[in-house]
Amino acid sequence: MKNNILLNIAVIVLLGGAGIYLLNSTGCNPGGAPPPPPPNPDPKEYKELEVLIDSLGRLPWNIDFYHNIGGQIDQYLLNNLIDKNQETILKLSLNNTYISTLNTAAKAYIYSGNGNGKLIFNELDRYKRLGKEYAPQVSALHQSFTDLYRVMSDGARVDASLQKEFDKDKKAALEASLRDSGQLNTLKDSPYAQGIIRNLINKMDAHAIIDYKFKRELESITSQTDCSRYEGYQYYFDECIRLKG
Repeated sequence: MKNNILLNIAVIVLLGGAGIYLLNSTGCNPGGAPPPPPPNPDPKEYKELEVLIDSLGRLPWNIDFYHNIGGQIDQYLLNNLIDKNQETILKLSLNNTYISTLNTAAKAYIYSGNGNGKLIFNELDRYKRLGKEYAPQVSALHQSFTDLYRVMSDGARVDASLQKEFDKDKKAALEASLRDSGQLNTLKDSPYAQGIIRNLINKMDAHAIIDYKFKRELESITSQTDCSRYEGYQYYFDECIRLKG
């Protein structure tokens, strides 16, 4: 009896070992399904592009570097060095990183006027038009630029008015528009915008003074009158020259 028990144990051990060997050698689990394949590592080209994108984020806003990286991503995809999924991930990372540096440049321009404002605004506008994927990241600064450009548009109207006869109603309307812009949340903390607004209002005040002085001296203008005092105010300069005879 004892010998039979020992024999049965030996058989079980042998069968169990054989089963384990078969499982290991076939790569199957007890359920019969193959094990998941090991993850495919990203190619070195993908990692190179990740490093470039990281570098972009560490530098001041650089549109040329941004376009160079984008072109390199396209080239690697064309040459099958990265796949379509990797290209999508890289492009998303590239644009998000670029927007971060763009926003930093935009804030600096709104605050101080330093930088290429037109190009910054064009880039903000481009991303705003791309829709919900990127628009929320740029919408606030896009509005700041829109409000700042309204001030500049008023500025162009102020400069044009200086060459004409003073009109107090036009001055009142322009001054009200400028002061309203100065109270906007997008511009009230901007030294650059506030400086532009103050300068334009001062210009209109100076125009009013020129008008007053010209009308006060109108009867006393002679051929000896120096009209250069009215330079910069075309209407009054021309009138002075005309009255001199």
